[in-house]
Amino acid sequence: MKNNEKFMHRQMLQVIKLVLFLLVMAMSATACGSSISVDDTSVEITVRIDIWQGEVDKNVPVNQGSYQNELLPNSRLTVLPGQAHLYILEQWREILSVLVG
Repeated sequence: MKNNEKFMHRQMLQVIKLVLFLLVMAMSATACGSSISVDDTSVEITVRIDIWQGEVDKNVPVNQGSYQNELLPNSRLTVLPGQAHLYILEQWREILSVLVG
């Protein structure tokens, strides 16, 4: 691998780790009967937040991505046509290029 490919590979692994961490947190909260919410009075978010959502995701419906997008300041929702819950396995290059671009 060239240096740039190694860098992109490391970045991709970091993104996957973050996504997996967030999925585990969401599943844990759901299993305990809790919900995850954002209290806009407690935290000021100043960085852009990108939200990717599979259009045909049955685990996390599109309306959840839209809801998060409405709640989070500086967020941008991208709905991936025809993609389901594991879209990141096919779309990781595009997502990573947006994150590091």
